[in-house]
Amino acid sequence: MKPLRQFALLLLVALAMVPASARAADPSPEEIVKRSLDAFYYAGNDMRTKVRMKLINAQGNVREREMTMLRINVGKSGDQRYYIYFHGPADVKGTSFMVWKCAEAGEAHRGG
Repeated sequence: MKPLRQFALLLLVALAMVPASARAADPSPEEIVKRSLDAFYYAGNDMRTKVRMKLINAQGNVREREMTMLRINVGKSGDQRYYIYFHGPADVKGTSFMVWKCAEAGEAHRGG
């Protein structure tokens, strides 16, 4: 048997012998969602992206929006600023707004 295959086989046997309690526990669904959101919301210090959005109502009517989103993280607290600018369609073109996300605001600001 080749040395690399011997090493791989030995590694597999060793891992199989480690008790399940010593292995890292699988993350809960809540932890997976939290990690995913953290990776999306806090990736890098800033972000710029162009977004195309389709809004489909219960009757199947479609409205489309095209916008640019800018984000910047503020300090170490998790606060963020979002700036959204709509490029189209004509009825929303030129509309913009800013979101101030305060990570430590808690449930009081969300009505909870």
